[in-house]
Amino acid sequence: MDGLAVIPSHYFYAELTTQGGVVQAFRRSDSFASSLASNQVSPRALRVSGSYLYWLNPGAVQRASAGDYTGPAQQVATASNPGDLAVDGTDVYFTNRDDGTVAKCAVTGCASPTILATGQASPEGIALDATSVYWTVKGAGASDGAVMRLAK
Repeated sequence: MDGLAVIPSHYFYAELTTQGGVVQAFRRSDSFASSLASNQVSPRALRVSGSYLYWLNPGAVQRASAGDYTGPAQQVATASNPGDLAVDGTDVYFTNRDDGTVAKCAVTGCASPTILATGQASPEGIALDATSVYWTVKGAGASDGAVMRLAK
């Protein structure tokens, strides 16, 4: 498995199978499992916000209904090689390792993500609080990375 998210009624996980990547939902009340999205390249970094589950796939930030499993997975934003994502209910924030950017997009999707930071050294992890976006960057060595911060 390469991603896990939990809400009171379900847990969601991503895995790679011999047929490709899949995002699964598991209902906790009766152990019913259902596929939210199949034919994924390499789904990971699952996050739940509101009634949606968000995840990364090479080239994209995606989402699907976290409650009733209706409709197909939707692409929220393009992301060349996303590292991680965070969601605050209004926007999805994500890092792009290939182009060294940190970006955001409305949770409903956008044609072109808003770039918040450029020139970052392999940005990876990302987190939010009420006022700021935080992300990690890799340094040249084992101990010289950094945590960066920017106001939302």
